[in-house]
Amino acid sequence: MSVSARADVAGSVARLVWVDRLKVATIAGVVVVHVATAYVVDIGWYYEERTTSQVTPVVLGVPAFLAGVFGLAPLFLVGGWMAAGSLARRGAGPFARARLVRLGVPTLLYFLLVDPFADHLGGRVQGESRTLVDYLTDIGGDRDLGPVWFITVLLVLSLAYAAWRRLRPPRARPGGLSWRILAVAALGIAVADLVLWLRWSYFSETLWNLNWQHWAQAAGVFAVGALARERGWLDDVPRSLARTSGLVATASLVLFTALAAYGFATEDESLVTGFGPFAVTFALVDGLGALTLSVWAWAWFRRRWSGPPGAALARASRGAYAAYLLHPVVLVLLSGAAHPLPWAPEAKFVLVSAVGVPAVFAVGWLVTRVPGVSRVL
Repeated sequence: MSVSARADVAGSVARLVWVDRLKVATIAGVVVVHVATAYVVDIGWYYEERTTSQVTPVVLGVPAFLAGVFGLAPLFLVGGWMAAGSLARRGAGPFARARLVRLGVPTLLYFLLVDPFADHLGGRVQGESRTLVDYLTDIGGDRDLGPVWFITVLLVLSLAYAAWRRLRPPRARPGGLSWRILAVAALGIAVADLVLWLRWSYFSETLWNLNWQHWAQAAGVFAVGALARERGWLDDVPRSLARTSGLVATASLVLFTALAAYGFATEDESLVTGFGPFAVTFALVDGLGALTLSVWAWAWFRRRWSGPPGAALARASRGAYAAYLLHPVVLVLLSGAAHPLPWAPEAKFVLVSAVGVPAVFAVGWLVTRVPGVSRVL
């Protein structure tokens, strides 16, 4: 192998390592947020043992809310970037078939089996009398996609991207990422947000937890990631752009929190329905915050976390997808084990979080060792 070829391979491995670390960190955050919904944040979960404190839900509710809105945005950026590379290698047909297996099969498995099983486990711990068969046969009712709405959106976006590129192949337009690109993308997300929110209010629930309110943000960030792979926008993000993106992301999240708090306090869903000043500002911040957070996370992980992985990281990364898919079951089992403890919900939140994060990755890695599973997960 030539020196240049070895350098290319080393660079590819380095990129995968930092992507792995970003993926593991994000999924660990998802796990902690979902443990919080079980104990200290008033958002529905498979098992609930809520605190009576008036302070804890406020203190932890804000970061949990922001994580729910913006936390998966970096993965959509990476998802678009990786989809573009995979499509270029495979072609539209093989790419679409691979995505249907890789993303579609786990989505169906979650909807048909994992979600009702987690509901059943949570119900048993809390004294409900419904059987597992009751949950498995109830397609309506409590059935939803839970955290797998992210995988569902990624599947739809991947198929749409493949169809688009089959009709319009990419043209070589090398260049770097700029604030003009981010501003146009943020504006596009905002316009799509406002249209979607006319049908699905930002603060309302959706069928099967599909979270239609967040699809515009996801699509915009995914599109930037795909175009970035095609045009080299993210090959070397300038430090100044990365630093400024972090500052803008912080300001956006603070403003978004203030706007959302006002919306929740007034309980006026009309604030984010239509094209009034509040709704327009809310939509613009939704797009700008997601994009700048994603760019900052991309640059930060790539610059600081590209070193050789240890055995634990390698296993966590390999099992990350299965961990994401199965973590509700693992967390409900842990909450059930902690249920008899005479502890405050806040203490159980700390305990289940500390044990849950490594446990879900361990389970995820073990599942990938099952013959045949690795082809999907």
